[in-house]
This record gives sequence, structure tokens and C-alpha cells, in this order.
Amino acid sequence: MEQQTPPGAPEGRLASLDALRGFTMFWIIGGAEMLRWFLRLFANPLPPAIAHQFEHSAWVGMTAWDLVMPLFLFIAGTSLPFSLERRLNDAAGRRGVYRHLLKRSALLYLLGMIVGGNLLYFDPGRLYLFSNTLQAIACGCFVASLVVLHLNVHRQMLACAALLAAYALVLRFVPIPGHAPGALEPELNLARHVDRLLFGPYVDGSAYAWALCIPAFGASVLFGALAGQLLRTAWRPRVRLLVLAAAGLALVLLGILFGYWMPIIKHIWTSSFALYAAGWSFLVLAVFYAVIDVLGCRRWAFGFVVIGTNALFIYALTQFLGEYVTGDAREEFAAVPPLQGLALSVLAFAVFWTLLYGLYRKRIFIKL
Repeated sequence: MEQQTPPGAPEGRLASLDALRGFTMFWIIGGAEMLRWFLRLFANPLPPAIAHQFEHSAWVGMTAWDLVMPLFLFIAGTSLPFSLERRLNDAAGRRGVYRHLLKRSALLYLLGMIVGGNLLYFDPGRLYLFSNTLQAIACGCFVASLVVLHLNVHRQMLACAALLAAYALVLRFVPIPGHAPGALEPELNLARHVDRLLFGPYVDGSAYAWALCIPAFGASVLFGALAGQLLRTAWRPRVRLLVLAAAGLALVLLGILFGYWMPIIKHIWTSSFALYAAGWSFLVLAVFYAVIDVLGCRRWAFGFVVIGTNALFIYALTQFLGEYVTGDAREEFAAVPPLQGLALSVLAFAVFWTLLYGLYRKRIFIKL
């Protein structure tokens, strides 16, 4: 990781991107728990329709909580056009960009193994080779970066469509030995089968698939890169906003329609899921862009900006603590009265935010 101490925000930086990155992380580092406990003050237990939104879908479908990970990938993509252009203008040129991409992807992948793959247990029996959002970002950003580096915007759109189409066709028509093609069950699908073949005893024990999903991860990041390039155009801000919203609505509709042929399944990142989640990501970005950059209402988002400027650091920290420190504390925490649970969740969030605010005040931004 690099520790940077810049004199200030880069010229022309969009405040909405930092705020949206922080908004995404807000839910991961305690926002979801605070909201859940707050709602339980009025309805305990929560109605099933509301409680369901705080959990991942069992298999088919998408909840609000399911959107956090694809939004994380999408936001990683929005920064790509800005960062790639800066690095291309460096003395190292395109060759230096390739070196940086390989280094950053490798470090992100390794960090993912630390926070989600049990690497620090130093026990091969507990090791997972691919099991974490950071590893999905590492692979997805590498794929998307190559596309952005070598193709213009129109061809990037075609490449995004090709990645999703190829992945969908493979899932639908390549059979698993001993089974008919097209199986999309939790324990019987091609994506999980490929993981078992590649990772052997080091396969993730969950229902999630990883290796075969890399093209879809790349498409999710590429959607974000396309949004980032839209925000860099010379179009008027209101025109950009309309295009963001229109793209979001179109992708949501396309995801729903495609879902009739290929179900929306986050666990194996089906192409319909990538489209549907990208649509909602475009719409969320449109809201932040409208309020912060078009209307100029920025003060309310300061708390999110503080989180967003060190999003990778706090994500890794909270995942590490969740994996190696808390253990079964969440189950015990779930049994406390709502008011006490709300107070404890606010306190835990305040500790993380105060740490981030200290880094922000000192202009220390930790990233890869």
C-alpha cells in the first residue's frame, strides 16, 4: 500500500465519486446495522419484507444488501479513466501502466486472501484461494483496464456486451460432466464446478463462484468505467445526468428481461445480475451526481467523503476484524434490546469514522 499526503484534491475531481464510494462503504462498516437497529425500535422483529433487504438473496433475485458488492466494483471502475490517464501521462508511459496494473492486481488479490482467505492462519487446511470482494475487484479491474486502454468508448460498450454474452452462453450451454448443460442450482452449476477443478481443496466453502465469473466481474467494472468517461465529457452537467439516469433505467429493464432466460443470481454473477446491478449503480450515481455536482449541495455528504477517501483501508480493516476478532459476537449482539443494539452499533461506527477522520485531517490517503 502507498501512503499519500497530497496537498489537496486533484483539480476537477468529482466530489460525488468520493461521496458515493463512502456511501457504499458506510453500509459495510456499520451503516446497515445502525439502520436495522433503528427500524427495530418501531417493529421488533422486523417485517420479513424489510428484514430480507438486509440479507443476501438465498439464490435467485437481488436484495438491497446484494447491491453493495457490485456497487463497489462499479465505483472502482468510475475511477479507471481518471487514473489511467494520469499514469499514461507519466514518463513511464503505457509500459509503466501495465506494470502498475499487474502490481496492483496482485496486491489486491493477496489482500483479499488475507481478509477473506484465511491466509494469516498459516494453515493450508483453512486456506481459500479465491473468496473475497477484493479479489473480484483485482481481476475485474485488470480486465476492464485492458479494455479501456486499447479501445474507444463505443468498442468498450461492445466489449462489455461480449463479455456478458460469452459468459452467459458458457453457463447455459457448456455441460458439467454427467449432467445436462444449463444447470444453475447452488451446488450444481458450471461456475462452482470450475472453482472445484481449479482450486481443489482450497475452494471457497460458500455457494459463491469466482474464477469463471471474472469476465462478468470485468463487465461490472467496465460499466463503471463507462460512467466515469461519461462524467469526463464536455457535455453540460444536466445532459450527463440525463444520460446516467437513462442508462440506469435501460440496464435495469434489460437485466429483468434477460433474467427470464438467465436468472438474476449474485452467487455466480450471472450476466442478468451484472446488468441489473449496473443499472441500479448508474441510478445511485445519478442521484449523487445530481445533488452534489449539479445542485452543489455538498456539506451533507462530508461524512461519506471522509469514508470514501480511505475506502480500501477501512474495508480491509473491518473485514480483518470480522474474520479474526469478532467470532460469534454478532450472534450474541443480535439478542440485545433494540435501543442497546442501536447504541452499540453507533458506537462501533463512530470508532471507525473517527479513525478515518483522523487520516483525512492529516491528508493521509492509503490506497494501492
